Amino acid sequence: HVHIDVASAMTGVSLFGQREAALSTSSQGREWTFEKAGYESENQIMNYSGFTHILSEVTNIPGFYVVDVAQGHPRLDVRHFKVATSDAIFVHERRGWMTSQKK
Repeated sequence: HVHIDVASAMTGVSLFGQREAALSTSSQGREWTFEKAGYESENQIMNYSGFTHILSEVTNIPGFYVVDVAQGHPRLDVRHFKVATSDAIFVHERRGWMTSQKK
């Protein structure tokens, strides 16, 4: 069960990532569900315990650890003649999730 925050959803991950996740895990008997709720302040998600993964611009979420980082915020670095990026979207996994899946 994956939560996608506003910044992550704006990258198109929910459009393209859901299809890829479904294809890559269907043969393993796993099914991913994606949730994009909680964008409005009155609907903010305060408890992430129901999620196995979170895609977020937030670097630290209690009970989760970062498994990957996507680059973003491109800007032209004229001095070095390149496009520079920085960490933008963090993929978090709930601690102990894989251990609980094996039971």
